[in-house]
Amino acid sequence: MMFVELLLLILPAYFSNGAPVVFGGGAKIDLGKKFFDGKRVLGDSKTIRGFFSGVIAGFLVGSVIVFTVPYLSWLSVYEKLVLAFLVSSGRWSAICSGVS
Repeated sequence: MMFVELLLLILPAYFSNGAPVVFGGGAKIDLGKKFFDGKRVLGDSKTIRGFFSGVIAGFLVGSVIVFTVPYLSWLSVYEKLVLAFLVSSGRWSAICSGVS
């Protein structure tokens, strides 16, 4: 059962990673700024629409999991939703290290 819980925990991150490929495009998230070496700050493929579509897709998948699958029973529903948001927004390293 532990494997299934871990898979469900990381599933929002998988969806938030794939959503920008489908819904991305548009204005660049670094607004075209360049670093002192002449290269783009975040690269050519990072867009505002891609970032928000990834966060929203991951949060929606996490919300569906929270309300349909009784996993991580030691957390409240609120804590599970916060966890789904953090995982989908790329704050996974902060969760693992305990930094908020």
